[in-house]
Amino acid sequence: MFGTNMGTVMLLPQYGWVLVTLLLSVFVVHIFMAIRVGNARKKYGVSYPTMYADATNTNANVFNCIQRGHQNSLEGFPLFLGLLLVAGVKYPVAASCFGLVWIVGRILYFQGYSTGNPKARLRGNWGHIGELGLLTLVGMTAFSLLTSNAALHVS
Repeated sequence: MFGTNMGTVMLLPQYGWVLVTLLLSVFVVHIFMAIRVGNARKKYGVSYPTMYADATNTNANVFNCIQRGHQNSLEGFPLFLGLLLVAGVKYPVAASCFGLVWIVGRILYFQGYSTGNPKARLRGNWGHIGELGLLTLVGMTAFSLLTSNAALHVS
């Protein structure tokens, strides 16, 4: 049976930084990268709904790398957002900093992949440090909740 008492989540004013980080990440993953893929579609003649260029396209490798860089970023985006939003409840500034590390890593990953050399994407792999930082903050928040007799106090 569920209780009838509803708790209140109080957010610190610094949670605004988490939301700014979220907005920046949406701009990078959903706008900046999507525009780059759209431009590559025009440049390399890959029309919708085709996801990847086939081998008959002489620029298939370059286009497919650009498309894959965006697709990979989209695949990891829900995890990033969940970690950012939850970690930010108790640790808003640290969560925003780790979020920025992830965003910069994604930009470098995408730019590297967009060269047509898949190994160049590795220059942005250090962005996973941001993901691991967010995961750690979520773990710390969970531990705090599970070991406390009181509601989560954000201070």
